[in-house]
Amino acid sequence: RQSGQPLALMMADLDHFKQVNDRYGHPVGNEVLRITAELLRGVCRAQDVVARYGGEEFLIAMPNTTSLDAGAIAEGVRLAVAHHNWATIAPDLAVTISIGVAALGERTYAEAVGEADQMLYAAKNGGRNQVVVAADPAP
Repeated sequence: RQSGQPLALMMADLDHFKQVNDRYGHPVGNEVLRITAELLRGVCRAQDVVARYGGEEFLIAMPNTTSLDAGAIAEGVRLAVAHHNWATIAPDLAVTISIGVAALGERTYAEAVGEADQMLYAAKNGGRNQVVVAADPAP
């Protein structure tokens, strides 16, 4: 905000992750989380901050990025996760991710995280394995 540059937030959640743990066990679930983090870092840019937010959720802060541009990067993340060869760690394993994107604008960080989370739930409720992007807030 101090720099006057936009900041976008991406909230990502692995789809049906509990089923991964239940079917394949927690060691496989942990490996899915580790690989997902690698995929996120591989698609996101050097200036982006990728963090595990809780459970199977990740929060990515994207400086100098509008929500529209972040949405394009989020789609790259979604495709990277969906197309990864998960069967190398467990037979018949497939993993997808749902992502919500919002921009900071003039509101608080917590408010922007809340909107990214709302967009994530819209992606989940819309069928999962998709990206939902909130419009950039008015300046």
